[in-house]
Amino acid sequence: MEDEHIGDCPELIPKYDFCPDSEWWKEGISYSDAADRLGSVPSSPSSLLTREFNERADRWAKETGIQSSPVIRFMHKDYQSIMARGKEVIPLILNRMKQKPDDWFWALQHIANHDAAAGADGFDGAVAAWLRWGKDNGYISE
Repeated sequence: MEDEHIGDCPELIPKYDFCPDSEWWKEGISYSDAADRLGSVPSSPSSLLTREFNERADRWAKETGIQSSPVIRFMHKDYQSIMARGKEVIPLILNRMKQKPDDWFWALQHIANHDAAAGADGFDGAVAAWLRWGKDNGYISE
């Protein structure tokens, strides 16, 4: 009964779309049974990670793009969630930097435990340094 009115309250609608079949466990069935019922093969872990990353990165950019405070930008819940994934997100961050350069330097420095942009000249220099590091270390291709 109360679910009938969720559409009227957008704040109650889940913000994360990367796992649309996440309610299966409440029904007491196995995940494979739930996937069969949906009529689809579950996405690979890498495609789910990519989808989650893109969703979180887009939201982070939208919600913090006008902020000048590094604390507000880097402590945002989505930025922190991306960082928490560790080295598996390095290729995703670097590939995104190719298309949409943004301030991922703090995340990369902490995940990689290395500062590829040390001594770089400005924002563009830092982007170039990280992309070069990513290529040299096998995280991205040309």
